[in-house]
Amino acid sequence: MSRILREETALYETAWNMGGYGDFSPGEKYAPIFINALPEQFKTPLNDGAGLVEGRRQTVLDAGAGSGKGTVALLDKGFAVAMCDISFDGLEDQTLPERVPTAMACLWHDLSHIPYMANAFAPDTFKGLFDWAYCCDVMEHIQPQFTMLVVQQLLNIVRHGVFFSISLTQDQFGYFAGEPLHKTVQQFTWWRDSLGELGDVIDARDLGNVGTYLVMTQ
Repeated sequence: MSRILREETALYETAWNMGGYGDFSPGEKYAPIFINALPEQFKTPLNDGAGLVEGRRQTVLDAGAGSGKGTVALLDKGFAVAMCDISFDGLEDQTLPERVPTAMACLWHDLSHIPYMANAFAPDTFKGLFDWAYCCDVMEHIQPQFTMLVVQQLLNIVRHGVFFSISLTQDQFGYFAGEPLHKTVQQFTWWRDSLGELGDVIDARDLGNVGTYLVMTQ
């Protein structure tokens, strides 16, 4: 394990053991915006809004899944979901309603081992890729030199695109963790334009303290 990854893993093991850190889940909150942002051909109703593709449920990798509340929200919308994170300490009190494939992963490292989890859903149709990645409240936590590498790694393992929600402000828990948790704090337009260098940003919403972006593969 690299030094930076080792330090980041230890930092979030500390964070998840702080009272209140996982109470609010952006992944849970922004699932409706993700669905609303999808191109129309992916919105054929299934349960509360997730569309069927090729006669099957669309697959999503919850990248940086944290507490798992975002995964639950996506499952409730009808998606087939897998999860990855550098630490699953936040899952201790989270009960998932169905078996969800999980993997420990560092998002700025090679993710080519991750798409195998999609085969748990439909091995004959996935071609080793997820339909989507869902990355909420993660990018601002990544050190600046790794941010666009994370974006490219995620785009490499999806068939269609990646949804991001990104905080645009400093965090409140860093004082208690011993260092800031938000390592890359930038303006809405900085993220929009940077993401647009690697994919097609078809939906971008400035929500004040948070930006959401749907980036399609090129």
